[in-house]
Amino acid sequence: MKILYTGWYGFHNAGDDAFVYITDWQLKKRFPESDIYCLSPQQYGHGVQSVFLSKKMSFKAYLLSLIWYLPRMDILVFSGGTLFKGYYSSSFHYALILTLCRWFRVRIMAIGVSVGPFPSKGEQGKWASFFKHFSFIGLRDNRSYMLTDEMGLSSKYLGFDIACLLPKYFKEEKIVLPALDNNTIGISLCSFAKDSFQMGLEQCLLAFFKRGKRCEIIKLFVFKGGESGDKKISEEFAAELYKYGYKCEVIDYETPFSVIQNMCMCNLIISTRLHAGIFAYSFNVPFLMFEYEGKCTDFLNEIEKADKCRIKNLSTEDLEKAYENLWSEKETLKRLDEMVDVVEQSFIALKESVYGG
Repeated sequence: MKILYTGWYGFHNAGDDAFVYITDWQLKKRFPESDIYCLSPQQYGHGVQSVFLSKKMSFKAYLLSLIWYLPRMDILVFSGGTLFKGYYSSSFHYALILTLCRWFRVRIMAIGVSVGPFPSKGEQGKWASFFKHFSFIGLRDNRSYMLTDEMGLSSKYLGFDIACLLPKYFKEEKIVLPALDNNTIGISLCSFAKDSFQMGLEQCLLAFFKRGKRCEIIKLFVFKGGESGDKKISEEFAAELYKYGYKCEVIDYETPFSVIQNMCMCNLIISTRLHAGIFAYSFNVPFLMFEYEGKCTDFLNEIEKADKCRIKNLSTEDLEKAYENLWSEKETLKRLDEMVDVVEQSFIALKESVYGG
């Protein structure tokens, strides 16, 4: 059997790249006799076999790669992240994928994905017609599950973000984690957040760090590499923090592993990016998160993070309260092993769908 998995891969993004390693590892574990391929121009290492018709990611190359590789496959798996949202008509490649899969009898599945939001009930109906061709769809949040329930999909499964399997992957791959440095705080800024939000966020953070000496070192994490990534805004913010006596390090993006190794040195992560929070949660690093969009809220709800420790508003007062609450009261979050079991069960359910359907 030949399995091709794909997602928002090839853009040097820590969260999306983590999906590749976890998906590859889990599919090989569940289907040891199968050939597993990743549709991405990026070469990942660690045994990942990437296939693509170009060395650079482009929509045209992606479509040509699908046309070339899909007829040779038995199963197509969409894995990880926010892949299905907005207007179906503006995502015409999904219609192409569906046509190819029907022509060549390739089964379509998904694992660890979000569904929605959709701009109207009419658009939701169009997406529902697409999803009805899936043999299995594993979802990462309750909101997506409720939407697919409205769509009448019976092949759905409620899981969690598959990146929470990273600690088990680290252990298997013997990736070493450094020791904690109590004088270090980590920050993740988000390059695709709206300018107004970004400005308010930076003002809030600067005022917070100006009020008192919070630590000696601040690490600013680049979660999205490249020209359109987080590096520029992180460097500019670091320059502002220098003025208040902080030693700053911009951790440029290389791999999810290097990001996590640096995060584990921090005694606190202040996050805007979803996967900065998920990485911190998975590796037991205390964190605070600005809820800049719905998927952050979904994640925080899923792990039962107390409302008082969220940062709902871009105000220094809210950040200060969340910071004080984090240290004064121990939060009771869902245990990671519970969430790991949920994700592993979703991969088991996918396997059962392959062999039982």
